[in-house]
Amino acid sequence: MYKVFINDKPLFFLQNLDEVTIAAGSGVIEFDKEIDLDDLFDFHEHNMVTIVLGSEQDWKNFCAMFCLVQAAGGLVKCGEDFLFIYRHNKWDLPKGKIELGESQQVAAIREVEEECGIRPTLLHHLIDTFHTYFEEGKWVLKRTFWYAMEYKGNEELAPQIEEGITKVEWIPAKQWNVVLENTYGSIQDVLDQSS
Repeated sequence: MYKVFINDKPLFFLQNLDEVTIAAGSGVIEFDKEIDLDDLFDFHEHNMVTIVLGSEQDWKNFCAMFCLVQAAGGLVKCGEDFLFIYRHNKWDLPKGKIELGESQQVAAIREVEEECGIRPTLLHHLIDTFHTYFEEGKWVLKRTFWYAMEYKGNEELAPQIEEGITKVEWIPAKQWNVVLENTYGSIQDVLDQSS
């Protein structure tokens, strides 16, 4: 199963409907070679959740319809608090594109350092998320590799203003409701995976 956020609404790519409960407001469509992104996005727009049925090869064909971008980021813990950034009027986690020749792990640490001004220690892989956006006349499918990280220092946080980050804060898990009220679905999945 793959989960892709399109306009912050989930699209699930499944091989079959075994053990799946289809909720009201969901739409099911079968993937085929004739489908294009406009048709799929139009179908998705009219449903709360979209389920696309297809094989692993269909998933690869679906991905090939996009410009693919790979990114990495981290959920950083310091004591009982977790590191969040505020960018484009939403709570987010530090992440960014993987540079040529760079590993996912190195990219994740570098992005936290660049966007927040601290250097964490990587613990383990958490989850991969997918989301789409439109940029420079084409649709992009971004896969982000998320890692649990730890920080034990006391440096002052420094938001990377040139990347649109207006604040960086340590927020305890018991106050995540503030974040969850104003974040992206993929970030909620990362937080859910960490629990």
